[in-house]
Amino acid sequence: MKQSTAATLVLGPFVDGTDGVTAETGLTIAQADVRLSKNGGAFAQKNESSSCSHMENGYYACALNTTDTNTLGRLRVAVSKSGALPVWIDATIMAANVYDSLVGGSDKLQVHTDEITAGLITAATIATGAIDADAVASDAVSEIQSGLATASSLSTVAGYIDTEVASILAAVDTEIAAIKTKTDNLPSDPADQSAVEAAIAAALAAIGLDHLLSTSVAGADVADNSIIAKLASKSGTADWDTFDNTTDSLEARADDKAGYILAATGLDAVTVGEVSSGSEPTSITGLIRMIYNRHFRRAELTDTTLKTYEKDAVGGSSGVLTAQTVSDDGTTQIQQQATYP
Repeated sequence: MKQSTAATLVLGPFVDGTDGVTAETGLTIAQADVRLSKNGGAFAQKNESSSCSHMENGYYACALNTTDTNTLGRLRVAVSKSGALPVWIDATIMAANVYDSLVGGSDKLQVHTDEITAGLITAATIATGAIDADAVASDAVSEIQSGLATASSLSTVAGYIDTEVASILAAVDTEIAAIKTKTDNLPSDPADQSAVEAAIAAALAAIGLDHLLSTSVAGADVADNSIIAKLASKSGTADWDTFDNTTDSLEARADDKAGYILAATGLDAVTVGEVSSGSEPTSITGLIRMIYNRHFRRAELTDTTLKTYEKDAVGGSSGVLTAQTVSDDGTTQIQQQATYP
């Protein structure tokens, strides 16, 4: 809605407070009944003095004046009439320029660029020839020319490169000489690959690491309180001998949890049955069904009570699952703890 501009809102539908369906077509909605909250402020009656007029099927035309729409931001227009369910509408009050640009189409948004994202302007985004000689200032050309290399500056650079290369070569020679000193100590006939592999295997076997892949594990092969033993045993003194792979392995534990997975044979196979009135459900499936009924089955909200119903219930006092006392002082809406009639 446009700021400080008179407008007419359509409020509704107003329906019967008991059955929540029948349209209320004969309500008297005076100025004082139409309550406004401007951008989260306290509610007050609308400034425009006329009453709302019925249009059809419980919808009412409600006129607002420039005072009612003078505050930018959120505007809530609410009506609570005896015998009907409360009705409200939320609107956004926009500055005239923004409204005329987005809704009226008679203006353009005032957009000022404060920041350009890094990398947004690249060579590809600038058209060929977009920057010609006329677009470059004469002092910029002079600045570019002054930075170009001259014969003297190139000679200086060449001398610097020669010095640095010589320093690098000297350092490399020093390192190579140090490496040669080490390699000169190697035997002229080192051990062949099989001997090296045998030495490695013997070293692994000496500390039991060969048991990880190639050798069967006996009870005495894994020391108590070693990391491997602590992974397999929950005893105060971690003992590998208490590990039973038929029940304690990852595969065995996964089989134990098969009924808890989201699959055709797991949680997806659990049937969530209907619930009946009279008591609060205590099972997971019962609580899930109560949540489902609250949001997707019949519910009735009056000025004082919120009721949820069993499947296919027709309303009123029949088939009530829960009843909650509700109150609304215009600032805070409270729903009390549910009872189970």
